[in-house]
Amino acid sequence: MKANNSFAKDLYFTNDHEWIDFQGSVAYTGICKFKLTGFKAIQELAYTDATGFKQKGEMLATIRYNDYLITAHMPVTGKIIQLNDHFIK
Repeated sequence: MKANNSFAKDLYFTNDHEWIDFQGSVAYTGICKFKLTGFKAIQELAYTDATGFKQKGEMLATIRYNDYLITAHMPVTGKIIQLNDHFIK
């Protein structure tokens, strides 16, 4: 995992184009825009059992657009306390 000095000092990126932003004892995670190359929209966001304690590398969700399918993984070991429900229908 690498820090990027042009962003917040506690923002780190994985080799698989996921990010984590540490804010004290809480961290936010997501995927980089680059990982969505080829997507014109997100047609489906399906979370795995994304609650509770997760190991680094464990799959959290799949994201689909037509024939494109990508997976989002846990960038560090920790406990998920809340999901962003912006895409949940």
